[in-house]
Amino acid sequence: MKLTRLFARPGERILAMAILCVSLVIATITSVRHAPIDWSGYALQAALVLVAGLVGAAYRFSGRDERLASAALSTALLLQFTSVLATYNYLLLPNSGFSLDPWLARSDALIGYRWSDWVEWSAGWPHLARLLGWIYASTLAQIAMLILALAGLRLWTVLDRMQVTLVFAAIATVVFWGAFPSISISAFQPISAEAARIVAPMVGPDVGSMLLHLLRYGPDRISPNEMTGVIGFPSFHTVLALLCTRFAWPVRALRYPFLAINLAMVPAILLHGSHYVLDLFGGVLFFVAANAAARRTVAALGATSDTTRVETALAPSL
Repeated sequence: MKLTRLFARPGERILAMAILCVSLVIATITSVRHAPIDWSGYALQAALVLVAGLVGAAYRFSGRDERLASAALSTALLLQFTSVLATYNYLLLPNSGFSLDPWLARSDALIGYRWSDWVEWSAGWPHLARLLGWIYASTLAQIAMLILALAGLRLWTVLDRMQVTLVFAAIATVVFWGAFPSISISAFQPISAEAARIVAPMVGPDVGSMLLHLLRYGPDRISPNEMTGVIGFPSFHTVLALLCTRFAWPVRALRYPFLAINLAMVPAILLHGSHYVLDLFGGVLFFVAANAAARRTVAALGATSDTTRVETALAPSL
């Protein structure tokens, strides 16, 4: 079948299936609730996905360069998966589930941690705060570099496991948050105007207030141009930091740079992501579980790291 040849690897097939399933759920919800989705706002994302997908399909069906085919298709599928899952997450708003915020706040108090104190202290070290901001914002660039490196080195099994781990962790995170919502600590702890100006936390009090409003009343409209991360526990930024570190390990050129960046991601997440400490531990647990499940799933679907077998299977018949 054409689709079997197009999505030739386990990671691609699971991504495609996840996109289809989440899209069907979105279509069902929107038809019943008439959700305020700004479909025109998705045009740019759709164009990027279409271009990357067409490039990947052309290279795969022609058999000219499987590395380019895998990199392009992986990029297209991950972009689309991220878009549909974020849309579904917003359809869960408003969310009146059992809020974890009071419990998370108590856990911080038990260890004597306050996000507002961390921000005020960081205001005395503006260069450090700025550096942590860059690190916090580096996740998408890391994932893009990782896709190119794994595809370029033909580490197909590692690429499959990375894709499936991300899918499993992302879906589990959104489902858990739907039942037990929590948002940024910045919604509940004020900081001084001077500290806010110097540190400029990416999830600051203004964003925190907006998240609290979304949690209670929902969005006026759902548009990718206006979306922001709403999930507190578990920290998905932590999941992505661990994902990048784990799957960059077979690539020597990326191994230690990614390790250093993602060790620094811990204070960056606490400062700029405005997370509770337990949010990070939750991210670790979700990543470990997703990674274990992905390893078994990819193995069961017959993934192989043998380049010759993979490229022979993908080559078009002459």
